[in-house]
Formats: sequence, structure tokens, C-alpha cells
Amino acid sequence: MAIIRTTDKRKFEVEVSAKKADEEIVRVGARAIPIVDLKVAGKDEFVYLNASHIVSIEDDD
Repeated sequence: MAIIRTTDKRKFEVEVSAKKADEEIVRVGARAIPIVDLKVAGKDEFVYLNASHIVSIEDDD
């Protein structure tokens, strides 16, 4: 799992590793509006984030 922090001080725990989340964000980064969707840890829902608002991605240890 990984923790994603955004410019507006929000924090999201997602089910993928930090490396996998970073790969996903790089993949969508070239789009006009770089929206990435990641599964929220422990929930049956997704979070949709503008990749340009992401400050950090850390592994949840």
C-alpha cells in the first residue's frame, strides 16, 4: 500500500505500492488533464486525483 499526499494537504491510502502508483501517474501525465484513479485501501471505491496536485507518494510501512 501507499500514501499519497496532495497540494491541498489531503492524504489518501491506496492499495498499490508507491512504485506502481508512480508508474500510473507518469502514464497519465502526458494527458491534457492528468487524472489518475487508484483503489482506496480497504474500501470498494476509487479516488480520482489530478496528477499535477500530487506532492508525494510513500510506501506505507
